[in-house]
Amino acid sequence: MSIGLRYADLRKNYLPKWITNFVAIGAKISFGIYLSQTLPLALMFVVLSSLPSGNGWVLLVMLPFIYIITALMGYALSYFFYKVPPFGFLIGRPQHIRKVVRT
Repeated sequence: MSIGLRYADLRKNYLPKWITNFVAIGAKISFGIYLSQTLPLALMFVVLSSLPSGNGWVLLVMLPFIYIITALMGYALSYFFYKVPPFGFLIGRPQHIRKVVRT
């Protein structure tokens, strides 16, 4: 709760606009990130399976980077689904396409 209050305070005056936009869009597509994370996780599984399995320390050091990459890939995928009209239903945000009536 205190982190949220601190962010709300910083958002008004101190944070750059791109950070607040990133967080605002992330709030809109958060359920979509949850739904679409299977693809980035499967891709990370393929990448990590190709690494030599002899050294566990390499995987331990790579773990934070793998998490960040997976989260950003889920964000990008959900943002794509959010912006492209036929795919919005995949993330729980269907776009309503209006038909243009010409008279």
